[in-house]
Amino acid sequence: MDESDCGRGVSDVLGYIMIFGMILTLTFVATTTGITEISSQQQSEQIATVERGFQILDRDFETIQTHKDSRKATPLNIQSGSIGYGEIATITIGEWDTSSNEFTADNTSIATRTITYQNDNTELVYEGGLLFNDRTSRETLSRTDTGFVVEDTKAVIPVVSLNTPNPDFGVAPSGELVIQSVYSSDTQTTAARTVTGETLKIAIESTKPAGWERQLADEGFENVERDGSTVRASITVDGTSPETAVLSPTAIQTDIET
Repeated sequence: MDESDCGRGVSDVLGYIMIFGMILTLTFVATTTGITEISSQQQSEQIATVERGFQILDRDFETIQTHKDSRKATPLNIQSGSIGYGEIATITIGEWDTSSNEFTADNTSIATRTITYQNDNTELVYEGGLLFNDRTSRETLSRTDTGFVVEDTKAVIPVVSLNTPNPDFGVAPSGELVIQSVYSSDTQTTAARTVTGETLKIAIESTKPAGWERQLADEGFENVERDGSTVRASITVDGTSPETAVLSPTAIQTDIET
């Protein structure tokens, strides 16, 4: 065999090796991309399922808030991620002292637990009567408004105040769980609280201040501002500025059962 034949033989072998290597590389890339896309799609479907479950939970809380005597069991199908109770949020209304830039002694507050679902970079939070989604720029999932009513003579601020016997509960389940909810008749929590003054404000210390800021502004509240985790606004809508405001909490005890 002459040198030219040997050269062609070596070239052919090298060509086969290069082609085989390219095929393996393309196969690996295609397989990896396909698996990533499938995993991403499954995660999106799981989050969408939990979103729908949270919307049902929101409606169940709204039913309890309306009838004041209901008991609800809301199923949630969670295959990935974790769910549990989050930080405490506080809603305060009262007369605002413009000179000291703080509430006067005529103010009242209510605290509420949050229910939080986390999955990778997505966080769903139920807080005080609103649903928030960190994955969207809008952040509000279900209700189109807070339910706050501002009229000429009086403003009514209804709030869902969640409490639980297991505040440290948190779990990463795989399957269906149930959130048990029941109206609490604890008068210390459920009693309406009234404040009066010429300059009334609402302040919400929240885990989702950006969402509350946007929601209050969308509903026409004036002087909406955010300072860290606290959002404040005048209890004035479209020029209507009552001198009486009522904080009307509905206490709901919840328990997450796996």
